[in-house]
Amino acid sequence: FDQWYGGLLADPEYDPALIGVAQAGGEVVACCHCWTVPFIKDLVVEREWRRRGLGAALLTIAITKLKARAAPFVDLKTDVDNVAAQSLYQRLGFTIVERIG
Repeated sequence: FDQWYGGLLADPEYDPALIGVAQAGGEVVACCHCWTVPFIKDLVVEREWRRRGLGAALLTIAITKLKARAAPFVDLKTDVDNVAAQSLYQRLGFTIVERIG
């Protein structure tokens, strides 16, 4: 963690205010991490916590934060075969711009 977080702190596109975390029982069960550019870098939900709305909630919060910073759009990417993630993103208003693979 220290090495990973240290690298983030050195990145000019990093802002800790753009990380959202969901916890249960003191453990992190989901996280959404954004760059300031605006780009959703990571959205991760522990397998046993999926399909409970955590990903949608964290992504919605991230979009709201980026809009408050006057972001005209929000980008993200996912694997071509990650249909579950693509479904979530499309439900929240994202559109496919490009497919590679």
